Amino acid sequence: MPRFNLMEMLGKIPRSNKGFAGYEEDPAYFDEVGKQGIKFRQSPDWLSKGRPFTVGNTVFVPPEAVKYNPSQARSEAALSQVDLEMILNQPYKFVAGEELPHVAQYRQKGLMGFLGQYLSQMISHRSQENLYSDVSTLEGFHHGTPAEKKRLQNIALRK
Repeated sequence: MPRFNLMEMLGKIPRSNKGFAGYEEDPAYFDEVGKQGIKFRQSPDWLSKGRPFTVGNTVFVPPEAVKYNPSQARSEAALSQVDLEMILNQPYKFVAGEELPHVAQYRQKGLMGFLGQYLSQMISHRSQENLYSDVSTLEGFHHGTPAEKKRLQNIALRK
């Protein structure tokens, strides 16, 4: 019997990202991810302490998430193994690249599967912050191997 996965099904519906604060940074990029069923939305800083987050096929980006001073950008570039200039000049696109793997994870695991695994990992690691240093977790790709991040990005973009 086929497995019902709402996140996978909804991901097949094209979404528009026009009107998103980062859209003008690279309209062709945000149009393409929209064609792959991925929506970008602004969210208030208070909702996630200024950090971007993903729920299903939607990436939420608060204003604080794209404000990098040069020191923060250098640190993030080293941790994420990405180009420093991209973080400074295209912060929305950088955030998108960091969050797209979560879209792939939701599509693979489904909403409840992802959330259940994430909660379990947060409990076993005692906080969300500790998930980033363990490559076996749902957050591990951020500071793990670039190949895993790229693999998940390609799944989200159906490449």
